[in-house]
Amino acid sequence: MEKKITVAKLSNMIERSWITSAYTGLEEGCRCGCHGKYFDVGTKGFTRAVNNAFKLDPMIHLTDDNATANTLMNEIRKKVFSDPACNAEGFAISKNGKIEWLDIVLENGRTITFYFD
Repeated sequence: MEKKITVAKLSNMIERSWITSAYTGLEEGCRCGCHGKYFDVGTKGFTRAVNNAFKLDPMIHLTDDNATANTLMNEIRKKVFSDPACNAEGFAISKNGKIEWLDIVLENGRTITFYFD
């Protein structure tokens, strides 16, 4: 059975106010903080991450299946890292109709990851 994937521009998928924290750092690596930094709402780093992401307004692929998210991650990384015309694209996972996290792969090997409560 094929899993459903919703694809839309970032600005059509989420509201800025839904984001509760942001991570910026290397795309390939853990999100523990050793490859980047976490920012909470109200900090300069958070505002910069959100503004940068919405300025790019990349296509986001949303699924509710972890295996599908892993497949999307690999496909999107390959596309962004090899296609000069693609400067950002993302994938997200939702549970019970609510987005849990969203990862935007950037052309420079970095990421903006958003988390939602």
